[in-house]
Amino acid sequence: MKIGFNLFRTDISTDITAHDLLKTFAIITMIIDHIGYFFYPQIEELRLIGRLSAPVWFFLLGYAMNQKLELRLWVWAFILFAGTGYMKSGMGMLPLNILLMFLFTRATLSYTMALSTKSFERLFGIFWVCLLLMIPSMALVEYGTLGFLFAMAGYMTRRKDTLEHISDTQLNGFMVLAILAYGFNMWWQFGFETINGVMLLILLACMCLSLLHFTARTFPANQGLLKIIKYPLFLTGRRTLEIYVLHFLFFMYLVVYGLPF
Repeated sequence: MKIGFNLFRTDISTDITAHDLLKTFAIITMIIDHIGYFFYPQIEELRLIGRLSAPVWFFLLGYAMNQKLELRLWVWAFILFAGTGYMKSGMGMLPLNILLMFLFTRATLSYTMALSTKSFERLFGIFWVCLLLMIPSMALVEYGTLGFLFAMAGYMTRRKDTLEHISDTQLNGFMVLAILAYGFNMWWQFGFETINGVMLLILLACMCLSLLHFTARTFPANQGLLKIIKYPLFLTGRRTLEIYVLHFLFFMYLVVYGLPF
């Protein structure tokens, strides 16, 4: 039996996909956030930029047609949990890492959406349940039910042609509520200055409302600039789990143990 490792996941597509581009954006903003978290906590603009990453991950989680609990997600979640636990050495493990919230979301999203899309009233009710659970859930796992709201929006965006009881206007309204809940929570949690808090809300609104028009498409990359950046985009767009876990543990190692030279 032949065993190989396809670094750039060309089994997905040999062209650049919209997912590659969106995941690359999320990776870049996430790394900027972690640079701020580990090395420059006094520069709140780095943390502000990082607030744009999580909504994209959760949106794409809901947008995916496959909600299976893949083994690779379990494996990398365990590696991150074990690695951070070892380096924290008794400092406490809560909140649990975002990958565990991804697993919970995948396990519950289809059932939740089957109930909540029967009417806008039900959908609005689920929003308020998530809002009430926001603080206790975020104490348990990163982003908690705030992240779940964006997964719900992604789920409805992918399937809006089949939603009989939720209109495009209502979907937009739900996303606006998710933006406000997430944006004001992040503003309060990070203590952003007023100008940065307002900027965060504006950036979230521009980004998240645009996500409602996201579609899975490809861009031929046989010539020009796209041919040059093709494989870097394959790496950042298709090895996101590996990049997330490894860079996070590396940054933590540098902070805990210092530079190795």
